[in-house]
Formats: sequence, C-alpha cells, structure tokens
Amino acid sequence: PEPIVFPPSGTYPTNLEPEPEPEPEPEPEPEPEPIVFPPSGTYPTNLEPEPEPEPEPEPEPEPEPEPEPEPEPEPEPEPEPEPEYTTFTYSNGTITTNDDTQITSDSYTIPDNESLTGVTFGKNVTSIQFYTFNTVVNKELSIELDSENVIIPTNVTSIGNGAFAHSGITSVLYNVNKTRLVYYPPSLKESSFDIPNSVITIGYSAFISVENLTSITIPKSVTTIETAAFAYASNLTSINIPKSVTSIGSDVFYSSGINSVLYNDNGTMLVYYPPSIVESSFTIPNSVITIGSGAFSSVKTLTAISIPTSVATIGDRAFAYTSILKSINIPNTVTSIGSNVFESSGITSVLYNDNGTILVYYPSSIKAPSFNIPGSVTTIVGGAFQYVSNLTSISIPASVTSIEDGAFNGMSSLESFTLDSENTHYKTSEDDGGALISKDGERLILLVLSSNKTEYKIPQGVIIIKNNTIDGKGSMSWGTPFDFTIPDSVTTIESNAFSNVMGGLGTIKITMETVNAFLVQIFQQVTKP
Repeated sequence: PEPIVFPPSGTYPTNLEPEPEPEPEPEPEPEPEPIVFPPSGTYPTNLEPEPEPEPEPEPEPEPEPEPEPEPEPEPEPEPEPEPEYTTFTYSNGTITTNDDTQITSDSYTIPDNESLTGVTFGKNVTSIQFYTFNTVVNKELSIELDSENVIIPTNVTSIGNGAFAHSGITSVLYNVNKTRLVYYPPSLKESSFDIPNSVITIGYSAFISVENLTSITIPKSVTTIETAAFAYASNLTSINIPKSVTSIGSDVFYSSGINSVLYNDNGTMLVYYPPSIVESSFTIPNSVITIGSGAFSSVKTLTAISIPTSVATIGDRAFAYTSILKSINIPNTVTSIGSNVFESSGITSVLYNDNGTILVYYPSSIKAPSFNIPGSVTTIVGGAFQYVSNLTSISIPASVTSIEDGAFNGMSSLESFTLDSENTHYKTSEDDGGALISKDGERLILLVLSSNKTEYKIPQGVIIIKNNTIDGKGSMSWGTPFDFTIPDSVTTIESNAFSNVMGGLGTIKITMETVNAFLVQIFQQVTKP
C-alpha cells in the first residue's frame, strides 16, 4: 500500500466538512418526433371540432287519462216532520190519534180482541203519566210493544213511574236521540251494562226491579238520575256516580244491592247510605257538599248523624223514615234544604239549624195545640209541619221571609193562623182572613178551611195557587162539599193545589180562560168519599 502523506505543519485544514459533490450533468433533451403531414389533397380545411351527435328526443309521456267526474252525492232525505198528534197502532192494523199534551191510559182505546203494538208521540206531548202502558196495573189491557215501535221525541220531558213496565218491551228503550234512557227491561239476562255516552238523563224507575245486573257503568255525559232509577235492583253491587251528575231524585237505590256508602266520583255528594249497614252513628266526611235526596231514607239503625260544615245542600226526604234517629245537627253552612227531609223520622223536638234561622222540622209527635214560631226564624222549610195533626193554630213572626212549598201540608186540625202585622213579605187576605198570600198578592201560600164554612174565594190579584196550599180542619169534613171561586187574575195552578180537599169539591167557579189547560192535573188527585 502507498504510504499516507500528511500535509506540512501549520497547513492542517480547520474545516473538516466534506467537499460538495459536483452537480450531475443535465441529460440531453429528447429530439422531437417529426411531423407527418397527410397526403396531398387530404389536409382538412375545417379545423373546428366535429359536432356531437344530437341526442335522440325522449319520447313524450303519454297523457294521463282524465279522471272520471265524481258522481254528485244524492241529496239527504229531508227529515220526516214530527207528527202533530200521538198515534196508537193496534194488532189489526188500525190507528187512533190523540192530541193530549199529557198521555195516560185513557188516551187510547184498544179494539176488542186486539193489542196495542206501537205508539208514536206527538210533537206537543210533554209527559207520559204513571203506568200508562203497564198491564199489571191496567189488567184489562193487552199491550205488546217493542222498542222499535215506540217513538219518544225530545219534547217529552217527563215519564212517570212504570209507564212502560210490563208492556212487552224486551230491549232497552230510549228517546229518539238517545239522550234519555227510559226503560231497561228486567227480562234481559246480561250481568253488566254500560250506559251509552249520549245519555244525559236516566229516567224515573228506569232500572226498577232489574235482578240480573250486578254492575252498571254511568258515563260522564249523565247529569240527571231521576227518582227510583235503580230501586229494587237487588243484585246490583257495583255502580259509579260521575261528578257530572248534579241532580238525583229520591229513593234512587231503594232496596238495591248496594252495600256500602255510595258517593260520587270526587266525594262531594253522598248519594246513598244502605240500610243494611249496622251502625248506630255516622259522621259524614268533610269532603261532602251535598247530601242527596233520600240518601238515608229508611235507615233503621242510626240514632245519631253528624253533618260537617262543608255541607251546603240537603236534598228532599234525605232522612225520611229514619225511625230511630234522635240526634242530628244542621250547620249554618246549609243554605238549601229540600222538602220533607225528616218525614216520619225519630226526631222528637223542633229542629232548627245551628243559629235558629231555619225551621227544618216540627215533629208530629208533639201534642201541644198551638205553636209560636220563634222570632229568629227567617225560613220555614217545605214540609216542616207536614201531617202535624195536633196543632190548631200557628203564629208567624215578622222575621219570616220565606215559606217554602207545602210547609203546612196535611195539617188536618189547623183552624187558624196569625201573622205579625210587621211582616214585610206576607199578608192575610182582606176578603178572607183564612188566606195567607205573598205581600205583592200574587201567590197563595195557605188557605185554611174551616169546619163551619163551605164557600171560599181565592183573593183577586193572586196569579199562582201553590202546591198543597188548601188545608185545615174543614178539609177532613167528609161529605161536605166546598165551593171555590177562582178569579181571572190566576194564570197558574200547581198540580196538587186542591189535593187536600178530602171532603169533596162542590162548585168551582172559574172566571178566566188560561186556567182551563190545568184542570186535569189539578183535580186528578182529589179524594172523594
């Protein structure tokens, strides 16, 4: 190997970085390819690009077929006009008509050996009376009705107890627009029933004596349940009362199978206290605002009931026939009390509300011959003195501002009453001292019949003769006819105005026209010897 030669002293390089490498020589550019021209005469003269071929036109869509015109809707048939008169159809095809506004069993006559098979009520009919088509009550009648052949218009607002019972109907009967459930036949075998949502009113005794039903559902559409609607439904144990129900008649669940205290859905109404409960006292819950009509009727075990200050309303006959009830309070919060609330109850002393402003009940067991109503009393409840037979006279103070219907009904020994001259709401008649009338002279409140007088004149100016207003000792004089003169000022005579005339009616002098329409209902309950 060759020897390594070092540079001379002092010449040793201080920069030891390597020398840069020499740049590579550029590669030679490639020679261009020669242009080749086309042969002579073929060089193109038009150098523009050839046009693209036009696209083939898309085929036009076939036109949609025009829709066929919709057929014009057929005009709705005009509703058949409501019949002017009530029509009765019989099994031999014959028809009779009647223009009464109140239908009774006297409104039709069934041909011999035939049956009544259909009835359509006229547009002027307002009521169907008790037992109108009932073959148990009217044993001589042959009636084979069906719900399809009984047309009840909405103008019929009153249907009496048992009107369609025992009439052959075998399916549920409603009025034409199903707002009133009229009658549920006991022959149906179902154990439960849902009342349709269209129903607003459950009619008088609609489910009476239905023994197969154990459960009924009432919809929120219902606002009214009429008297005895579920009476004698002996196996009924389950039912609801919607809070929409604002009106309940008396004895709705009388002798039914309900076995616990029944309230409406929100607990504000006590509807029914079953007599089957064996308790001696009961405190009504503080949620209750209304004690329903007949709620405690015929309860034979309770001796004491406590009513809370939440209660504002007590319905008709709420405590009637509670024969051993001795103790009860009426709070001052109670502003509405129905008629005959304590009829035939066990109360033995005069019952007032807590502050003494309402006279609620005067027991017939009290033997005193006269009674002075205290000066604190402002209201005398309807039926307060009903059937009190020992009183011969009553004194009414100046404080009384309200005497409700039938307050003195059936007072068979009453001979006279006195009215404080300072009373500003009532007065006695100048023509007949036995007549108590409103201060304006328009309403007859009480007419006391004497045992030694038979002719009476209703005072001129009276417009309304109220229920159960004609009473007194003379009313019990059997065989003695009474003569009444009714003035031309009278426009309204309520249905039981003359029902206490037990002795009989003699001559009735009527000097006006408007009362004629009332005559049938006025005197239908008059008892003659």
